[in-house]
Amino acid sequence: VLKTNLIQRFTTGLYDYSIMTSVFTPVDTEQFPNTLKTSTSSQDWCGQSWMQVNKKDRQYALQQRSYFEKEGDLNVKTPVEVLEDELLNRIRIQPTDLPQGEIKLIPSNQYLRLAHRPFEAVDARAALSDYTGDIFDSQGLKQYTVTIPALQRELSYVFSDEFPHQIEGWTDQYPS
Repeated sequence: VLKTNLIQRFTTGLYDYSIMTSVFTPVDTEQFPNTLKTSTSSQDWCGQSWMQVNKKDRQYALQQRSYFEKEGDLNVKTPVEVLEDELLNRIRIQPTDLPQGEIKLIPSNQYLRLAHRPFEAVDARAALSDYTGDIFDSQGLKQYTVTIPALQRELSYVFSDEFPHQIEGWTDQYPS
């Protein structure tokens, strides 16, 4: 299993946020094609919330606990689709195996938490290409872009084409 811990700390202008997500993805993608578990905790001045997604058969089961009354105790299941949270692991394991074209994507736990969106797959378009931007030295870099029209959202990951496919950076753009 490849495990990623993604920690994001930021201020909104009113108060600070601290969000941590852990993602557990099997490296033997032929035998185990789906991420097994994600866990996210979020703390801010109002309180804390926690989300965990477990793969059970052909479904992802979400458990969520939150200080928000409407989001409080939630248990939801949805069919297994690509998890946004697993994309960094998939890049590190084998970027040529990333899904491309029209896909179903379950947005990241962090996005769902901050945008107060339901745990469900959305239609997306994904493409893998050579990096042509000017932020990084473009030699030997690839870019994986995911566009989610219903959320007016675009994700872009820039990484090394050579193993171990080091992540150089990413962007996440959507109306706030």
